[in-house]
Amino acid sequence: MDEYINAIGIGKFHIKLALISGLAWLADCMEIQVIGLLGPVLGFEWLLSSFQVSLISATVFLGTSIGAPMFGYIGDKYGRKTVLMLGAALTCFYGLLSAFSPHFIWILILRSLVGVGVAAQSQAVSYFSEFLPAKSRGRGVAFLAIAYSLGAILEACLAVLILDPYGWQLWLMVSALPMLVFLFFMSFFPESPRFLNTSGFNSKAMLTLRMVADENSAHLPKGMLKRDKKVETGDVRSLLRKEYLRITALTWSIAFIQTFLLYGIIMASTLLVARGGTCNTSGPVDLFAQPCQVGRHGMQSKNYVDLMITSAADLGGALLNLVIIDVVGRKWTLMIASFGFCLSVSSLHFCFGGNLLVAILFIARLFASSYAGCSWIYIAEIYTTNMRGIALGMCASVSRIGAIVTSFCATLLMAYSVKTAAIVFACVALCGCIASALLPVETKGRFLDAGPK
Repeated sequence: MDEYINAIGIGKFHIKLALISGLAWLADCMEIQVIGLLGPVLGFEWLLSSFQVSLISATVFLGTSIGAPMFGYIGDKYGRKTVLMLGAALTCFYGLLSAFSPHFIWILILRSLVGVGVAAQSQAVSYFSEFLPAKSRGRGVAFLAIAYSLGAILEACLAVLILDPYGWQLWLMVSALPMLVFLFFMSFFPESPRFLNTSGFNSKAMLTLRMVADENSAHLPKGMLKRDKKVETGDVRSLLRKEYLRITALTWSIAFIQTFLLYGIIMASTLLVARGGTCNTSGPVDLFAQPCQVGRHGMQSKNYVDLMITSAADLGGALLNLVIIDVVGRKWTLMIASFGFCLSVSSLHFCFGGNLLVAILFIARLFASSYAGCSWIYIAEIYTTNMRGIALGMCASVSRIGAIVTSFCATLLMAYSVKTAAIVFACVALCGCIASALLPVETKGRFLDAGPK
């Protein structure tokens, strides 16, 4: 299979594939970005406590942690395309429905179901990578992180244009539309040839390869594709086999840490920008128990612009990965990003605000985004095709546990003490750097099904 994929190379088909896979991550990011903004908005509008605001984020991530392994298994059993379309349908439906939530309990239920659907989009990494030749895989999958970052910027733009003037209900409806667009266009794309071949559908895999080669004006090697024996679909037990145990433990740790850092800095940015700085924030403070004092939703237009700037850091993180990931490798990229986050977030220990605050949050989010993007590339490359879906699903599930923890850390701990929160984030980032250094295999330039050896 690798011989055929490498012979096809990169061409017109891969451009379209990158766009559709990128759209999946863009739409995914928009739904996740909603979490950071919706909590403070509803906190001021419905007079919620800090704990209730944290629950809004936590229930979304709880839904994602439940959905991720389920969709991972479906992806390995029934195909990458199937699971992506199913997840998109669920996300779009419940995303639109959540706009009509009459009170707090309904928003918790419906956004948790959105989280279940969003979990499927982690399989876009598997789908995209299985069409890419080895030499282009790192930068190719890093493109998804660029699309993800554009989703964050687009969601911040929608907050400026729709959320403040027209309310959160219309904002939620518009935010769900990109997933609907993805669902429509995804129906025209083929199933992954690696999945088809591993599942015993050799003739279908060959048809897909010929179609891709024709569109790329490339020539396939002579002879027929070697028929792989139908491999048993992977499950959680296969991830815990002796040859994978160390890698699974480390990738689960990295998955937890990358989401803890990224979503933590997203939610912390919303709170700190609304406050105007890191000063005078020690002691127990309940930000959301009092009526709004700043604008209709506790956020001014300038606050949304500042959040748009910090959201652009995701693009910087993706570009950083594009530049260095195939030069220094996956492990070094992870170590550089996590250590950079540790240094930048440590500066929140000091008292400042304004443009300096925006700059520090931008840098911290850039490194967090780089760490997250590179971790998904490594996870997709280290596991074989028959277990790649469940591996990504379990890592996504574990990562959402990190998101649940950070939703309370960023909201409750930040409300109590910014300095304490900064120390926690810095220590977690340092643990991420150590876990990355302990990874036993560098996946740069390896065949996709090489496994842990």
